[in-house]
Amino acid sequence: MSNNESFIEEVTEEVRRDRLYALMRRYGWIAVVSVVALVGGTAYNEYRKSQDAATAQALGDAILQAAQIPDPEGRHDSLAQVEALTEGTALAPVALLDASAQFEAGDISGAIATLEPLTTDPDLPLIYRDIAAFRLVSQGADAIPADIRADLIDRISAPGAPLRLLGLEQSALFELEQGNVDAAVEILQGLVQEEGLTEAMLQRSAQLLAVLGADASSAIAQ
Repeated sequence: MSNNESFIEEVTEEVRRDRLYALMRRYGWIAVVSVVALVGGTAYNEYRKSQDAATAQALGDAILQAAQIPDPEGRHDSLAQVEALTEGTALAPVALLDASAQFEAGDISGAIATLEPLTTDPDLPLIYRDIAAFRLVSQGADAIPADIRADLIDRISAPGAPLRLLGLEQSALFELEQGNVDAAVEILQGLVQEEGLTEAMLQRSAQLLAVLGADASSAIAQ
């Protein structure tokens, strides 16, 4: 009886092995293709990562090299070349540096033309759009229509905006330019009570309030 059971087990094992080999011959190519695809996909991802890293490093090196040029016109020319080869979010810091070079070189209209597209680009993070808007209203004020400047100031000084405090400061200066002294004083008195105000901004606001005849010390104490 024992021999019969042993024989049956051997036969059963052989049948299982034959079935396994048959299945491997029939469907084994699927496993091979899957392994090849997995290995190939991993290799491609690693290659792409290395290429992206190399591209990012080359871009960073080019930006640093251009930003270190002391002559603003030469710096603008170099940054403009980098800017032409850049796209997406990486374009914003290059354009901001380029605008700085243009302002420094006295090319106000060129700087405005560089910054304006950034202020309305929905693909850029809000901080980049607001930095571009702030640069426009603070450095390109004389060349920007008052209504456009007011809209930009309202945007960057809105509650929760990344540059709200700087926006409020620009709002007060804008009101003064328009002859609205009381409105400017009200904005400044609110500004000096804002959390996160830097010492430099506090001093500027207090000095301006004093010049306008407002009680800066009481506003700060509140």
